[in-house]
Amino acid sequence: MSPPFLLIVTRHYPPEISGGARRPFLLAKGLRERGWRVAIASPFAPEGEPDWIRTPHPAAERGRAAAEAGDPRQEPGWKSWTRRIVRWPDNEIGWAGEAVQAVIASALRPDWVLTTSPPESAHAVGERLKRALGVRWALEMRDSWIEEPLRPELAAPGLRRKVEQGIAARWLAAADARIAVSDALAAEMQRLAPEAASPLSVIGHFADPPPAPFRFDGEGPHLLHSGSFTLSHADRKVGALLAAFGALRSAYPTAHLHLAGRLTAMERAEILISPNAESITLHGELPYTEARALQAGADALILYQQGIDALPGKLAEYLECTAPILTLGEGPWKSRLTSIPHWPMEAAAIALTVPARTPENLLSAALDKYEARLGRAPG
Repeated sequence: MSPPFLLIVTRHYPPEISGGARRPFLLAKGLRERGWRVAIASPFAPEGEPDWIRTPHPAAERGRAAAEAGDPRQEPGWKSWTRRIVRWPDNEIGWAGEAVQAVIASALRPDWVLTTSPPESAHAVGERLKRALGVRWALEMRDSWIEEPLRPELAAPGLRRKVEQGIAARWLAAADARIAVSDALAAEMQRLAPEAASPLSVIGHFADPPPAPFRFDGEGPHLLHSGSFTLSHADRKVGALLAAFGALRSAYPTAHLHLAGRLTAMERAEILISPNAESITLHGELPYTEARALQAGADALILYQQGIDALPGKLAEYLECTAPILTLGEGPWKSRLTSIPHWPMEAAAIALTVPARTPENLLSAALDKYEARLGRAPG
């Protein structure tokens, strides 16, 4: 009997550096280890990726080439804004059409197709492939689409949100299986398509254990924030983190802040003129394994959210490390951290007294729970 064959259609996949690349990569890795055949349809893929279907994305390819050449120029804002307004449900709908054609033209015929969002237009691929190839389709949502949208064009109620709500309802009803990363997101999916008959599953964010920890220079403590700050209209202001770090240095004069992830030109400028700039290292965008090594070596990990309900996927990575988790920002997301030991940045001087490298670490109970959820023995 041949193994189950799954095609994952994803806009983001390694070696592209993006938070959206992490989950499909780990899912493919885990299923392959369990005997599945997994193919990937994406603009980019690591060298040696089996069964890769290249889905052309000229803009992304130009951007990657420019980044590799050291060209920091970004697309003019008016171009991005124009595309967001005229392309529905989002700016990637053109790529979705290319992806459909690439899959149909390939010789691969999977049993299942999994589409994962954001971007939401990825699900257009699943709907069309289900009709064209007769495959079963699983629709996964990693972020809220309608109720807590990250895209600014959906921030206010109006025609755009109403039309996209209809699109979401149609696709959710057409899918053969639905997957959410949290109970809250599953509830939103159910409200969007209450008549949908397909199974609705919750598969939380997950992560592999980190690689060998990075060895930081200097006394420390070394604090790490991984990921970007700009999230559309729900921006996390880098100034709040800089202020909290400045307060921390009153208790720990040798503290050092490490930022790993994409920064805008304005964020970078604000950091470089801050009073503690000499104690801040900008690592830039890093490959997945390098970012995980930084997490493993840090003395504290910063979880910074503002306003929204969803917890970021990097929390799963943080929980695989042994360092205390320091939280910053306000919003309903904090109510979902009740079972995970964490400390506000304002109390970081207390939190950092926890011996982060011993079995007595206060995070051990949360780690054990996390291991149990993944079906692994703790320890």
